[in-house]
Amino acid sequence: MHRLAAVVGRRDAFAALGTALVTLVLLFVLPVLVALAGDTASPHPAEPGWWWLVALFVLQSVTVAAARSFPVVAVLAVAGLPLLAVWLARGDGFGLTSLPVMVTVYLAAVSHPLPRLRAGLTAAVLLFGAGYAANQLLDPAGIGPGPAVAAALLQAVLVVGGPLVIALLVAARRAAREAHREELRALAGERDAIIQAAIATQRTTMARELHDIAAHHLSGLSLMAAAVDLQIDTDPSAARAGVQQIRAQSSLVLDDLRRLVGLLREEDDDEGPATLAAVPELVQQFSTSEHPIELTVRAPDAGMLGADLGPAAHLTGYRMVQESLANTQLHAAGAARSVELDDRGENTVVITVRNGPAEAASPPGRDGFGLRGMHERAELIGAELSYGPVVDGGWQVELTIPRTSAQEAT
Repeated sequence: MHRLAAVVGRRDAFAALGTALVTLVLLFVLPVLVALAGDTASPHPAEPGWWWLVALFVLQSVTVAAARSFPVVAVLAVAGLPLLAVWLARGDGFGLTSLPVMVTVYLAAVSHPLPRLRAGLTAAVLLFGAGYAANQLLDPAGIGPGPAVAAALLQAVLVVGGPLVIALLVAARRAAREAHREELRALAGERDAIIQAAIATQRTTMARELHDIAAHHLSGLSLMAAAVDLQIDTDPSAARAGVQQIRAQSSLVLDDLRRLVGLLREEDDDEGPATLAAVPELVQQFSTSEHPIELTVRAPDAGMLGADLGPAAHLTGYRMVQESLANTQLHAAGAARSVELDDRGENTVVITVRNGPAEAASPPGRDGFGLRGMHERAELIGAELSYGPVVDGGWQVELTIPRTSAQEAT
């Protein structure tokens, strides 16, 4: 019983029951309709053939329940059973056998692709047509052989083809709805991917900005604090000056953090992102009286430094100088340092940061993300970053920014 329930669903059972009830009601109403027309129905309920016809309709209706699970077998069975009516109960009741055929064809075609049913449907047309033609030929009041065969083929094509066309339309509409749902799911997946990519990009930008701020200011604060610690007892006035520098650097850290938070909040920032025009002030922050930094600015004859560069290009150049000078403090303390901005090129702006050989070996430490961040920034605007040792034993970082970077920056 459970196995049968697994094959025949509830909808199939209701379809079979509904088909049986409608067919049997029509069978009982048929004699009344024929009597109203002034004739007598054949077979009549008083005849034995009438009950055979009832049994035939019940079998056809049971076959309807298998239309979804066994479509070809169900179609052939429901179209072949009317052949029994020709010998058991031929007459006016034969036309009612078309209803179970139509229901079965519709359920089979709406649930399965047409290529799978093509052979079964063709055979169903021939079987039902043969039964209809035989019913006409064996009826004493029937029509001749030629008209009987023609009428049988037409009836069979209508009984099988009518519900088939409706089923194909329903299946096509269902497929269109499913394709639309798949398209919506694909669009939703694409939208989620874009959002995730934007989030990842924003996280990378945040990490890069935070690293640049930390590497610049905190490394300087660490060095100044170490110097103050050594000068407290031996040179109190120098220690006091160092504490003032630490305070000034702390204020700069807060300013940079406020700027970053303002960008994340998407609020208007009066100061805006750092530009190449702010590089001289940045160099001044890193310079000390004992170790000044040589700054060379080769600007065009008129206009602002990097006037035709976009905001991202300005920020990339600024951060490159900031990160490079922070690295010199960590790895080449006391070495001569120089920064050069060359804005005279027709197609490029070149920024170079160089330091001489370190006076002492730098303390061991882990690799940071400074160079990686500079590379990522350069790639975003199509710039070229190069770095490495120079002949005198020092280190040089050079950033070449194309003037077309204004397009990428916007």
